[in-house]
Amino acid sequence: MGYDYRNPKITDPTMLDVHPPHAPTHTWRDFFIHIATIVIGLLIAIGLEQAVEALHHHHLAHQARERLESERESNQGSNEFNIYSTHRHQRDLQHDLALIHAARAHTAPPPGPFILHHPRYVYLEDEWHKIHQSGTINYLDQNLAPLDYRYYQQDAFMERMDESTKDLYRAGAVLRQQDDPLNNTLQSNVEVADFLKKIADSHETLNEEQVRRGYARWAERADLTRLTPAQLDRLEIAIQTAISDDDDLLSYCFNIKRNLIRNPQK
Repeated sequence: MGYDYRNPKITDPTMLDVHPPHAPTHTWRDFFIHIATIVIGLLIAIGLEQAVEALHHHHLAHQARERLESERESNQGSNEFNIYSTHRHQRDLQHDLALIHAARAHTAPPPGPFILHHPRYVYLEDEWHKIHQSGTINYLDQNLAPLDYRYYQQDAFMERMDESTKDLYRAGAVLRQQDDPLNNTLQSNVEVADFLKKIADSHETLNEEQVRRGYARWAERADLTRLTPAQLDRLEIAIQTAISDDDDLLSYCFNIKRNLIRNPQK
């Protein structure tokens, strides 16, 4: 056996150079522990991600419920006004029929204006549509059937109202004369909005004289005696149809009101 004193290593080629292992020898037990550690880490990461996502969904659902509640309160007020306004519209239309009958019979008309136009409030639906479009509706854990029913009734009311109003106003076009004043301005629009808000905020306690003066702005100025018998007939049919339409509109309003009463938290 020889030695190299400059590099004191065994130089005999018959000797093996054995080194201890850099890491302990892996067993099946070590392998499974390693795999289990990875799996547990993944499960923890997935769990944390799902927890964060669940909190986000809970936050979205909470916001949606608050916004739907605000929309509900607004629509409840609109519905009460629509019941009031539709009842009054029917009374005005019945008075219009009496005026037409007097004009046809050439007798003294009963006192009071001829009114076809009547305002109504629209129902809000923005938040209801938003939770559908965004997918937030999937995070609400409440029974949404009562809300779905109420919004369906609101849609039906507005669709029927638009159709009925259009037909009635077109029939009433025969009342217009060449020299009728054109008073539809921004100022008059603001005054109408203020008047309607005053009625809604008063919860129908506004005295009749104030209401009468407010609705007088929609009085027609035409002379019914100038209309031909055929024009009077068409106008009468349109008014009778509108009274019937108002019955349907009231049914929608009462369905909405009943739904609100039976589902105070939805």
